[in-house]
Amino acid sequence: MLDQPNPEAFEWRRIVSNQDGLTEIDLAFTLTAVPAAGVEPADPARLNISMLYGGTLVPKEMAAARRFSFSVQLPSPLDRGRQSEFALRFHVPDGQAMRPHYVCVPRERCALFDLRVRFDRDRSPLKVWQLVKTFQNDIDDAGGQGEIVSLDTAGELHPAIRGPDPGFAYGARWDVAPQVTP
Repeated sequence: MLDQPNPEAFEWRRIVSNQDGLTEIDLAFTLTAVPAAGVEPADPARLNISMLYGGTLVPKEMAAARRFSFSVQLPSPLDRGRQSEFALRFHVPDGQAMRPHYVCVPRERCALFDLRVRFDRDRSPLKVWQLVKTFQNDIDDAGGQGEIVSLDTAGELHPAIRGPDPGFAYGARWDVAPQVTP
């Protein structure tokens, strides 16, 4: 949700266990922040993560200056082939900016990445690119990596990617219109 004062992301995940007795899922979220004026790029990013349902959030140490490592402890152990669902909320706090993209880089096999991005209709991006099987270092490539796509009349983008390959980035990036001060 980019139509709020602070960006928010909600993730709903359905997992299928590939082993017996699975009790915890290791996850990470990278906030590719734009360094604020006077802030060293090495300063750690800030991000609020909360569990909406389906498990217990277990925070871990920062995996990198901008990558938050955490896990979700499942409510009960899963055996091979069994499913579980959980949801998380990511909220960027005041003063923390983010780069203009949202991507998923699956570590494991994934059946579907269904993304919805809601832009502020009064500050629509100049261009939006859908990223498919993109190298992580190319996400912000000024050369226009990806396919240019249009927003719907609500100011939203909704790509659904079936079977994204592990290790590649999938999602969207956009060019932000400059802020005009009256």
